[in-house]
Amino acid sequence: MIASNIYAANIDCGKTKTAIEKTICDDDELLKLDESLDEAYRQALKLKRGIRKSQRQWLKYERNICHSIDCIKIAYETRIQELSLSHYGIVIYRNTPTAEITSKPSKPEITEPNETPIQTQIKTQKPTINSPYNTPIVKFSAPLTPSGKISVFAGKTGLTGSTDGFGTKARFNNPFGVTTDGTNLYVSETTNQTIRKIEIATGKVTTIAGKPGKKGAVDGIGSAARFNFPHGIATDGKNLYVADFGNGTIRKVVIATRKVTTLAGTHGNGGYSDRVGMATQFSSPQEITIVANNLYVTDADTIRKIDVTTGEVTTFAGKRNACGFTDSIASTARFCLPEGITTDGLNLYVADWFNNTVRKIEIATGKVTTLAGPDNATCVRDGRRGKCPGGSGTDRDDGSGTTARFNFPNYITCDGTNLYLTEGDRVIRKIVISTGEVTTLSTTSKEPILVIGGIANDGTSLYFTDVGRHTILRIQ
Repeated sequence: MIASNIYAANIDCGKTKTAIEKTICDDDELLKLDESLDEAYRQALKLKRGIRKSQRQWLKYERNICHSIDCIKIAYETRIQELSLSHYGIVIYRNTPTAEITSKPSKPEITEPNETPIQTQIKTQKPTINSPYNTPIVKFSAPLTPSGKISVFAGKTGLTGSTDGFGTKARFNNPFGVTTDGTNLYVSETTNQTIRKIEIATGKVTTIAGKPGKKGAVDGIGSAARFNFPHGIATDGKNLYVADFGNGTIRKVVIATRKVTTLAGTHGNGGYSDRVGMATQFSSPQEITIVANNLYVTDADTIRKIDVTTGEVTTFAGKRNACGFTDSIASTARFCLPEGITTDGLNLYVADWFNNTVRKIEIATGKVTTLAGPDNATCVRDGRRGKCPGGSGTDRDDGSGTTARFNFPNYITCDGTNLYLTEGDRVIRKIVISTGEVTTLSTTSKEPILVIGGIANDGTSLYFTDVGRHTILRIQ
């Protein structure tokens, strides 16, 4: 394992220089963390120059100061999360080392594999009327008209925690992905390592899977399950599907019983392979959408497809680690760090993060086109280092089709007529699917939002996560 540049964390175990490096090379779990950190760093390095300085500080203050396995594991896990969050606008510069951890005997964790499952009332959703697929997504009742003021739906601005409760009495810690079955919201939390449920009618928040602060790769029921920085989340009304980013897997959560299983991917063995179930490898699964019996996942410059009945994984569009910009068919198309993905039943819509574009994929043919954002000629002419030119995220970058500009579009949702997407300038943009017309929701451009993560709609309101302020926000 030889790092290709001097700032990376990956260690050459044939040339260890310090005792802690030797400790890392002698411990399988630490070696995997070392590889995960290197991959997180390389992804972050593409985005911000400040990451170089931040990584130098980490090397100086963390890996070289820790003198125990516990200390270095905590330092690695923390750094991986910091680099992951930098992808969404948070760059953390730390001037002091992680405190040395003294191991103490601890009581064994109590898990509840036989606990009484939460009984969840699930509203049966009919498929979209204009879709030829039996698509288990929330029915599009009418185009949204989100023009009201943003309100905090759950959590307290700036306060972290893992408390279940009603509305602003609940506490979150870096809530990230969000989806809905029309009756409830479901939220993934990267720092708490949990999946939370919020009843839309009452604002009641409960934890349905994972245990706050306990990271891992364990299948089980409710709090016995473990996640590793879960990102995107989708639902078919009966199950949740979670992009378990840190584990490189896709997890399934049965809502009624809270049972968590691994649908696809190999825990702790990131890579890229199209196989079946746990023999498959994912590099960095970001977001998920559902069409009929298939999941579509953004991962490593590609869109992966998972048959939920068989667990078979294939590459639907793009090519692994081939960052580029090409409108074409299936594997000949090119994306660059695609993140958000949604559907109207006939097409997929992808927030192509590093290309500053929104792409459209016809499900029946695999044809990829650019719905909004700069076209290929503009990217070649005006782009820098392969990245299409972006905008400031304000109304002066609004326009139709190729005249519109984005600033790192993140996650995306669809109401059947329009798309709504979050982006790096902490605003939400609206795209009319039929015309490609892009506008900025004026409400978000005036609010002090730190980092917008996931976004969803229930046919009436938009819900999105303010990752940095630990809240779930709503626009009615």
